[in-house]
Amino acid sequence: MPTLTIERPSHWMTREKAYRLFINGQPLGTIKDGETLQFNLEPGNHILKTDIDWLRSHTMVFEVKARENKVLQVAGARYGFLLLPFYLLCLLAWFVLQKFMEIDYFILWGAHLFLYILIMFSILFRKKRYVREVEMG
Repeated sequence: MPTLTIERPSHWMTREKAYRLFINGQPLGTIKDGETLQFNLEPGNHILKTDIDWLRSHTMVFEVKARENKVLQVAGARYGFLLLPFYLLCLLAWFVLQKFMEIDYFILWGAHLFLYILIMFSILFRKKRYVREVEMG
């Protein structure tokens, strides 16, 4: 019987939450941060969807053959882990430049405003593409 292995790499932004897994529209279970799960499947085409709270993945269609081990990886936004630290770094730089150098840099205002808009855009308008699945083999 074919097996499906689902891996979830550790990610600091969502480490407290479990992703819910759905195969062919049916709940399969949940996967926690850094966890790897294995499931037995029937041979053929299958559809995988995942979600975490109100953020979802796109629909991934994959095929498993008899006696095959399909490995998929579920993870959060590709560069999401960079947005918050960079945003905080911009705020810190703005604060230091304004407070200690007595200079108000509008470029830093623009940079952190742009990053804030980018974060809000990814959360609000890309919520159905937050979780991504990658076929590993």
